[in-house]
Amino acid sequence: FSDLTKAEEEAHFHWRHAQEKICLTIAYEQSSRKFLGINTFGIRMRHEIFDRWLNEERSVDHVVQYLADANFDPEFYRSYEKQILNQFNKQMGTQMRPARKNLKRIFQLK
Repeated sequence: FSDLTKAEEEAHFHWRHAQEKICLTIAYEQSSRKFLGINTFGIRMRHEIFDRWLNEERSVDHVVQYLADANFDPEFYRSYEKQILNQFNKQMGTQMRPARKNLKRIFQLK
């Protein structure tokens, strides 16, 4: 996301891996914390999950906490959700724990 086109109320959370070419940026409204969008590099994500969260007007906190549901990397790839959440907690002053990946929740099964 570019700061040139960023709305006044828009804020960004950035995470970048220390050694790998892997990063994530989440845009959100500063006052309401409403999730506005995400950009990843080196991490495969399920677009339908983010579309659902956008339509449900989820918070940036929800997105970071449930990020594992959106991760689409193959089985033996490393996951970075805990590292991302740890940095988010430090930056935002929160104490969230990551939600476990849940296929029923991902595919909206009852």
